[in-house]
Amino acid sequence: MRRLRPGRRLPNASRRSQAHLLKHMAGMNKRLGGGPSPEFRARLREELDALQADKSTEEADDPAPAPSRRRRFRLLPQAVTIALTGAVVVTGFATYCSVPGDVLYPVKRAAENTLVNLSTSDVQRGERELSSARTRAEEVATLLGSPEREELVGTTLKDMEDTTRLAIATLSRVKHPGARPHTELQRFAKEQRNMVEPMLPQMDAETQRQANGYLNLIDGLTSPG
Repeated sequence: MRRLRPGRRLPNASRRSQAHLLKHMAGMNKRLGGGPSPEFRARLREELDALQADKSTEEADDPAPAPSRRRRFRLLPQAVTIALTGAVVVTGFATYCSVPGDVLYPVKRAAENTLVNLSTSDVQRGERELSSARTRAEEVATLLGSPEREELVGTTLKDMEDTTRLAIATLSRVKHPGARPHTELQRFAKEQRNMVEPMLPQMDAETQRQANGYLNLIDGLTSPG
C-alpha cells in the first residue's frame, strides 16, 4: 500500500472527507492486518485539521471583496475626470456670466482679447470686436440693476465705445468688403441702439452723456455707403 509522507497536506480536504478517509484506512487495517501507525494517523489528523482551519481563516479574512475593490480602483480615475470636467464647466459658465467687479471678470476679458488676437482675417477680427461691444452693452444693463456697482457703468460704456471704434476701423481696412461687413455693421448698430437707448432713464447725467455720444457714433453705421 502506498504510504503518505509525513508532513504532506491533502489539499481541499473537509471534515467529512477526513472522517471518511480515516474510516477507510481503519477498514483496510482490519483486512490487511496492519497499516499506518497510531502516530502517523494522529499526525495526519492534525494536518487535516490545520488545513481546514487555514481555509476557514482565509474565507473570514477575505470574503471575496477583491473584485469589488478592483472595480473601485478602476472607477476612481473616471470619477476624478468627471469631477474635474464639471468644475471646468461650472467655472467657464461663471466666467462667461461675470460682470465688472466680479473676481472672474478679468479672465473673461483676457479670453475675449485672446480670441480677437487669434483672428485670421480683418473681417473675422472686426466681427469679434463687434461681439465684444455687444457684451459690454449687456454688462451695462446688469450694472444698472446693481446699485452698488453703478460707478462701473461709465467705465463699461467707455470700453464699449472704444471696442466699437476698433471694429469700425478694422472692417474699414478690408479691401473688398462686399456686402458682408457693411451688413454686419448695420445689424450691429440696430441691435446696440435697441439695447442702449432703453437704459438712458436709469443713468445719471454723466453716463447719459456718454451713452448719447455712443448712439450718435453708431447712427452713422446704419446709412448706406
